[in-house]
Amino acid sequence: MKTKTYIRAAIAALMIFSLFSCRKTWDYIKDHPKTELKFCNIKKITNPDTDWKELVFTYNAKGNPVKIIPVVPWTYTIPMYFFRYDKFDRLTDVAFVTEKDFSFDSNKVQGFWTYHKYTYLNNGNVIDSAFLFGHLDIHGNPKPEVEEPIVITTIQFDSQKRIRKTNSVRVTFHHDSTYSPPSAPTVVDYPYNQQGNLIQSEDGTPRIANNKQNILRTNNIWMFLNRDYSVNGQSTDMNFNCFDLPAKSSMRLPILDLYETVSGDIEYMCDCNNSSSLK
Repeated sequence: MKTKTYIRAAIAALMIFSLFSCRKTWDYIKDHPKTELKFCNIKKITNPDTDWKELVFTYNAKGNPVKIIPVVPWTYTIPMYFFRYDKFDRLTDVAFVTEKDFSFDSNKVQGFWTYHKYTYLNNGNVIDSAFLFGHLDIHGNPKPEVEEPIVITTIQFDSQKRIRKTNSVRVTFHHDSTYSPPSAPTVVDYPYNQQGNLIQSEDGTPRIANNKQNILRTNNIWMFLNRDYSVNGQSTDMNFNCFDLPAKSSMRLPILDLYETVSGDIEYMCDCNNSSSLK
């Protein structure tokens, strides 16, 4: 009898602790509307009706993404992402490739579809050098294919460390190993309203926010890459979990524009058990 009593007491204590933990998680989200929600990192996205079936997200010890891999047999038609950071945990490289055994330090020539190289300046700006189709040389340096463009973007930040402006020029690598003169710059502003949401998208169309969480807030890397630090999601999101994050997306997910259309069920690392009644 005493053993059963102890077991019941232990189970009750675990249930109370779980409920308390979930309440603390939701309270944190509610009370910190402009913070990163890394404890809800995306775990995977599933859609059995697609070629990629399931996208699995892998993170390092700091909770930053290191790769996104589809769970399908290897194929050239389904690319994947790899990420690299410096000793200060700053994102330095993003590779969009078709090889699951890709490595930034392989000491061999490797091809890529797109490649972003980030350089951090002393004035706080970041330079994004974007290569379209090319390869890494044996030293790990991105090299463009001939007659393919390189887009060089200067990224500026506001006082809240959100991207506020970008200035981009385009150059082309020629057969004679020279580069074309830079194109006229393209300048894009990223204005935010008092609610902490972007007022408009990059093409100038209004961004219509809902009252739920922006999926990009699950990781600063997604906000940086998408240049969107909005507190709330967009009106096109549908079906939400207990933390007001979209549980399903019927649109192209705003995470690196993964593939042409990525829609499916989204699983996060935060646990929703016993949380639905806490809001």
